[in-house]
Order: sequence, then structure tokens, then C-alpha cells
Amino acid sequence: MEKKHSPLQVLKKALATLKEKIKEKHNKLTSCLSLGQSISTEEKSWLDIGSGNTIEEVYAIEALEKALDYNKAYERLEDRYKAAVQRLQALAGEVTKVAGQKQLCSFCGGLSYHKR
Repeated sequence: MEKKHSPLQVLKKALATLKEKIKEKHNKLTSCLSLGQSISTEEKSWLDIGSGNTIEEVYAIEALEKALDYNKAYERLEDRYKAAVQRLQALAGEVTKVAGQKQLCSFCGGLSYHKR
């Protein structure tokens, strides 16, 4: 029987995967900037508000981690943090089934607590 993972474990694993995925490009761009070299507008945007910036994902995980009730904590998150959670879930490939308006997590078998 496959081990079940909590929604937080899924999010943390996805964040680690995301950070590893962007690490090389992020390091290259920040190195260029620290050396006084210019980078393109697109690269600056990637670092500041794009995939190279994981602040929203980190904040969302920290907020959910501190909560006693994952579902209630998720519902209280601002939309941008809910979107960050959904991006991580998509990265994990774990939201695949839908039951009513709640999504089931194929990775852990539980509700992902996200309304569509």
C-alpha cells in the first residue's frame, strides 16, 4: 500500500521541486546582477514576479503550516496565495479528480481543500 502524504507534505515537496527547477537560471541571473551586468526586461520580470520568485509559495506554506485547520486556513488566504498553492499542486501533479466542487488529491487520496 502506498504511503499517504498530507497536503502540506505535497506542497513542500512541490516547492522543493520548483526551487530545484529554477535554481540554475536564478543563480545565473542574480550573479549577473551582482557583477553589475545587465539582464533583459523579461529576465528581470522572471526574477521579480515570475517563476523565479517563490515568496508567495513559501508564505502560503508557512501560513498553512501554522494553522490548526488546513481547510479554514486555506479559505482565509488571499487569492494570490491560494493561486500559489494551486500552482504547487499542479506542479506536483496531484490534482486529478474532482468530486462536486472539491478536488481530490490523487497523490495523498484526500481532499485538497480547493474549490473550483
